[in-house]
Amino acid sequence: MCSAPTYVIFEYLIVCVVLIRGRRHLVIITMLRNCILFVSILTNIEISNCLRENVSPTAPSVLDVSMPGVRPTQDDHYLCTSLNIESYGTQYIHKFEPNSDADRAHHMLLFTCDALDNTVSGQEWWDCGHHYSACRNMRIIYAWAKNAAPTVLPKDVGFRIGPESNIKNLVLQVHYAHPLPEGTKDTSGFRVHVDAEEPKYLAGILLLYRSYLDIPPHTDKIHGDMNCPLQTPAPIHPFAYRVHAHKLGVVISGYRVDQSGQFEQIGKGNPQWPQAFYPITKNLTIYPNDFLAARCTYSTTNFENATSIGQTAGNEMCNLYLMFYTESRDPEDHYLVCGDEAVPEITAHLPADSDVPLPRNKTLEEHAHHSHQNSQSSSDGLSLSQTTTPSKSHTKKRPGAMTEPHQTYDHAEETEDPSDDYRDGGRKLPDSDYKVVPGWPDSSVTLGQATGVDFDTEGNVVVFHRGDRTWGYDTFDSRNYYTQRNLGPIKVDTVLIIHPTNGKILHKWGKDIFYMPHDVTVDKTGNFWLTDVAMHQVFKFEPGATGPSMTLGTKFVPGNDDSHFCKPAAVAVLSNGDFFVADGYCNSRIIKFNSQGQKILQWGRAFQPSFFSGLFNRSPPPYAFQIPHALALAEDKHLLCVADRENGRIQCFNTDGTFEFKIESSAFGGRLFSVAYSKKDGGYLMAVNGPSQKEVQGFVIPMNTRQIQSVFKPTGGSKFGNPHDVSVSPDGNDIYVVEISQPYKVWKFSRSRKSGKAEQSPSSGVLDTSKSYPVNAENPSVPSKPAQLMEDPPSSKLAKDESFSASVIIMAFLTIPLLLLIAVGAVMRLMTSGWCRRRRETKSFAEFFPPSAGFEKLKMDESDSENSDTDIEEFAVSSYRKVPT
Repeated sequence: MCSAPTYVIFEYLIVCVVLIRGRRHLVIITMLRNCILFVSILTNIEISNCLRENVSPTAPSVLDVSMPGVRPTQDDHYLCTSLNIESYGTQYIHKFEPNSDADRAHHMLLFTCDALDNTVSGQEWWDCGHHYSACRNMRIIYAWAKNAAPTVLPKDVGFRIGPESNIKNLVLQVHYAHPLPEGTKDTSGFRVHVDAEEPKYLAGILLLYRSYLDIPPHTDKIHGDMNCPLQTPAPIHPFAYRVHAHKLGVVISGYRVDQSGQFEQIGKGNPQWPQAFYPITKNLTIYPNDFLAARCTYSTTNFENATSIGQTAGNEMCNLYLMFYTESRDPEDHYLVCGDEAVPEITAHLPADSDVPLPRNKTLEEHAHHSHQNSQSSSDGLSLSQTTTPSKSHTKKRPGAMTEPHQTYDHAEETEDPSDDYRDGGRKLPDSDYKVVPGWPDSSVTLGQATGVDFDTEGNVVVFHRGDRTWGYDTFDSRNYYTQRNLGPIKVDTVLIIHPTNGKILHKWGKDIFYMPHDVTVDKTGNFWLTDVAMHQVFKFEPGATGPSMTLGTKFVPGNDDSHFCKPAAVAVLSNGDFFVADGYCNSRIIKFNSQGQKILQWGRAFQPSFFSGLFNRSPPPYAFQIPHALALAEDKHLLCVADRENGRIQCFNTDGTFEFKIESSAFGGRLFSVAYSKKDGGYLMAVNGPSQKEVQGFVIPMNTRQIQSVFKPTGGSKFGNPHDVSVSPDGNDIYVVEISQPYKVWKFSRSRKSGKAEQSPSSGVLDTSKSYPVNAENPSVPSKPAQLMEDPPSSKLAKDESFSASVIIMAFLTIPLLLLIAVGAVMRLMTSGWCRRRRETKSFAEFFPPSAGFEKLKMDESDSENSDTDIEEFAVSSYRKVPT
């Protein structure tokens, strides 16, 4: 037992005190010295015992994480297994040795895990497609595909696992592209070589990924780009890289962009070669606030069908892994992610050869495409130990006002989570009582990409769609000009009026007017407001009119001044005729106009992190948008709510543009496409997210709690593809969702009219989102949680030869209470013997404090009023330095 000597120490303290009483002060000094010496010896023994107990004497040098003889039975089957490592103590990984074959396993991923959920705990293996998120703080540590060789880390570098890193399990995920034959059992996995001796540097993984991209056929080069700033307190030193894409991937390039705008190549790989970690052959340091940038290039010249980035072997992927070492001992600094584009200007200045393929290498290509079983007798594989020798770096201090975001690896390879039922402890978002209405609309209704939905003044459903027109990667040029004007306007009616019950078309119009429809809104007087992103215009059509009564914006000319829009997304109209425009894809602003179309005010800026403005927070500040995509007007509450699409949140403002609160949730998956409002039962927001690592679904959010109460989604084997807009009927009983992914359709969800409520009351059924799926409703003047003060990280951990010094320090702290106890006993003895009586004087308790002393009011950060424009001003001037050409 580690704490057994504590009882001996306590008993000896009692003996010391007893012996001291009755002795003179010279004897006291001698006994005090002996007490300190003896207690020091006992304390050091106890510390040594504790340290020995934390290292298992039977810790193995190799950990085998492999499938226990499984047989996948379907295409794109994801199976997982785990290995508990709690009993081994803290270990350091220095080599990964795969044991599989590309003919069986499409790829294998190795994750670290804090704790397994009860749904899979104790199972030998489980289907990851249903319980992929059944592991708390799941982070990738290694990946293998295409018969890649083993990986050996450099000297003095290792991945830390075990108690000191809070890692209790290693989880193996194997993606089987196809089922195995009857009678075949697979034992694919990894042999992980470990050592109990702590290395000088700790290793980590940084993943750059692209989460979405449309890839058309018959195209030579299609780019998927991503970039973001490094947000660690200490520099990182990449020493290996790995690329991952599927059959259309040609080349993946990665770069460091320093704060002067200079590009330095990190690595460049062919995803058709063995997908191993390849060494970086130069010393490379990436400092805090440097940017990381990467580009995936695809070629579809011989490919007949369009595809996109997705979660199956039939889709494409875009991943660049960097294996690095750092002096930081903080586990949060060892697993980092960078998704999509934080600063588009960096993409515009990528080196010209970023998409130039590497020269052919027949040996690597043959190795990737032919079976080569890795066995225990195989070679050591790819050694990284001779690539980049760790060198001493200067660690910058951690900023005191910023906390590092918790990172996960949801976009690593094809880590799918089709149900997403289990999150944060395994709790499930409850289903709402809104159910799909089958057979609606009528089969006679023909749609293109359906982009907008609303209700007219008679309660009919209004759908805005694109006919045969689609928004592809080449629809706009780099300056946001529409490139397909030669096609002319859409030749079919783009506005459909559909009966809400029988689903038949009552009326249609809009032929030969629009080029790329986006959103439709019908105001209280029956006027139709429509946006066209190709024309960069907003239109108002009065009931029965054949042409617009108001047109805002300049046709086909993007801009950001008072007379131009750039791909305007949505419109919301007040009862007095004033209206709001979400100017949307380029300008990231909300503009308010009066009923005559004259600008009243605007707010919002694009969220573009700068090097110096301190905007590298996990959540962008209020007023910062990444595509304000849809508007929901809650006029009874004087609120305008914005679907901040790529920030994955809802921002709500009063109708004068003052920020009120925001709603965020991990269930949104980082993308929130649309939001609608119903004033029934105190007011509800209905929202839909978009394709991401989370399940695509709709959300019911009461305005009084601002928390997800329930979800709605298709059932019976159907599911959402890419919802684009949502609308709720005036009585709150029906929800309509339109999609831009094939098959283009309109979903109708209805609930029972008997209850008269959209959902159960919050008091009886509100989900505790603080525990299972956090939602943040934030006021700009009152933080949602207190700021955390962060200590400077240690430059290095104590070496083993310094353990005695550490013991002495600990021993000194432990003897302080003993000294105090002895001192008190001595004073009591002196007082009883009369030594202090002549010095004793009476003194009022109050005299110990100055006359003016008292409780001083704590200064609160309330100097900024609710209408403070601090956030607006902070975001109005960006200090981001553009990357030079």
